[in-house]
Order: sequence, then C-alpha cells, then structure tokens
Amino acid sequence: MEKNIAVDNPVEYVENTPLFSILKVDPEEFDGVDLADLKLGKKGFKLLKKYGYNSLRDLLKATVSDLKSIKNMPIRSVQTVLPAIRQSLNMMKDNGFIIERVLKGYNGAGGDAVIPDGVTSVGEGAFWRCSTVTSITVPDSVASICPGVFYGCTSLKSIAVAPGNLVYHSAGNCLIETQSKTLVAGCKTGVIPADGSVTGIGLSAFEGCTGLRSITIPDGVTFIDGGAFAGCTGLASVAIGNSVTSICKGAFRDCTSLTSVTIPDSVTLIGDFAVNEFPDLTDGVFEGCTSLKSVTIPDSVTYIDDCTFLNCVSLTVINFAGTKEEWNDVIKGENWASGTGKYIVHCTDGDIE
Repeated sequence: MEKNIAVDNPVEYVENTPLFSILKVDPEEFDGVDLADLKLGKKGFKLLKKYGYNSLRDLLKATVSDLKSIKNMPIRSVQTVLPAIRQSLNMMKDNGFIIERVLKGYNGAGGDAVIPDGVTSVGEGAFWRCSTVTSITVPDSVASICPGVFYGCTSLKSIAVAPGNLVYHSAGNCLIETQSKTLVAGCKTGVIPADGSVTGIGLSAFEGCTGLRSITIPDGVTFIDGGAFAGCTGLASVAIGNSVTSICKGAFRDCTSLTSVTIPDSVTLIGDFAVNEFPDLTDGVFEGCTSLKSVTIPDSVTYIDDCTFLNCVSLTVINFAGTKEEWNDVIKGENWASGTGKYIVHCTDGDIE
C-alpha cells in the first residue's frame, strides 16, 4: 500500500477542474434539480441564477474559478463550494430511492479498513473508538471529512489517500486537505510534513491518539487548532516551530506524559479561539497535563488564557524571556494556573515566587 500520495499542482488543478469531476458524478443526472435545494443562502442562489446557472447540472459543469469570478459571490473557495454541493448530493432522491453517500460508521473486524468507492463524505464519529483498525484507505471520491474522525483509533498506524483525490492527500501517515494545507487527521506513527504542504494542524487532528510518543511541528505551520493533540496521553515530547502564531484552546489538554514545553517567540496569545469555529471549546491549552514540570514562555506573549495550566499539578518552573515587570503586564485569564504546583517564574532580572 502506498503511504505518501500527493496531487500534482493541487491548487491549480482543483481551481480549474469542473465540480462534477472533483465530486465524481455525472452532471446530466441532475438536470432539472433546482439550485434552491443547495445550502447556499438566498444571496448565493440569486447570484447563480443571474449568471446563468439554472440547475444543479449547470453548476456542476462550472469550475471553482468560474464561481470565484462572480462579483459579490459569498462562496469564495473550494472549501465552501464543495461542502454545499456535497450536502445535497449525499442524500439525493433518484427514482424514488434515497442514495446515501455519507459514511456514518464502521463496525468491521478491524485491521485494514478501506472506505468504499463512491463515498463522498466521512461523517462525524464514523471511526469513533475503532481500536482494532490498523490502516485506513480513503478513496478518490471522498471530498468531506469531519474533524476528529479517527478519535480513539489507538491501533491506527497507516493513513493513505487514493491517487486522484482532488481534495485530500496523505503524507507521513497524515491526512491533509490539499488546498488549505490543513492536516485533518493523524495517527500514532504520524509525521507532519516539513515541505510546506502543511500550514495548520486542524481541529482535533490527533485527539485521543494515545500511542503518539513525540511530534515535531515544523516551520511553516502557523496554527495549532483546538484540541489538536488533546488526550494524547503518551505524548512526551513536543517541538513547536517558530512560525506558529496561534495555539488554540485545548490544543494539548490531558497530555499526561508531557513534562516540558517551549512556546516559540512567534506566539502572542496562549489559548486563542479555534481557527475552525468551535464555540463550545473552552478547555485550557495545557489543562490536565499532570506531568508538566516546566514551561518556557517568550516575552512576545501578552495574554495567557483561562485555565491554560489548570490542574498541571507538577508545574513548578515557568521560564519567562522578559523582565519581572513584563511578566506582571501579561494579561492572565481566570484560573490560568489553578491547581498547579508551587511554581517559580524565572525572569531575566530575577525570580517571582
């Protein structure tokens, strides 16, 4: 099984490829299907009609570039065009039958799990706690995958995407959304590519990956989204690259083997809101990291969010790369260090106990 599959010139290819080709459907099957069935909003619907897209068939023959050229069109990228169309195609009436194209769950024997051809969307919790699955192959038809899809797949060590998939590819046993350069999911053997193909670690990407022992977040990655490594109880070593600017809420929550961490000086806020909106996410970045003994914080940091180090019972050392006055000026949220050990803050001009 090929482990590292990429798409040549992925952004240009997706932008200039008809939507029906990306979604692997025959546009003629949808002649007469009204655009009102799509979840585009009234403004998007009216604009499409104005520019001559009168049916779903017409829209499927367009390219993403075609749609982006429409003035004031609220749908501005493949990430928003495709989900809206997929949502309608996933359950479309055909001669009285409902065709279900969403993978909602897996209850197989484990081992190698090959998602069937024709599936266009992998739904929330589809592989939740499938602890016996060791490898997953994503076909070229899949164009939508929910965050945290492999949560609890503790034996998973191989993720591969079939050649020809225009939305996702795999590298380093990680699943990557090609155009946005977001790492969507990883596993215990996952290695984040350092070739520029990944600029963000997605929501809950490695959540519950208890077998992950160490991870390097390379330069080029700019954000670590909410819950990205939450519950990675075996994670003992993290190296965060100097291009990361956002470490979102709950990113390393309950990483109970983590003993130390260094925040790069590109970060100004510890505990940013999730990049991919998730309003219910309120956990502290390192909340529940019970083995965390020391943390190094740069003087670029101006805000430490609520509960950032909540219940980090072993935390005794905070190394701050600024003066005592600068540390006192850092805004600290409610319960930012509640339940920690008796820590000392080492500043450049002395200690604060």
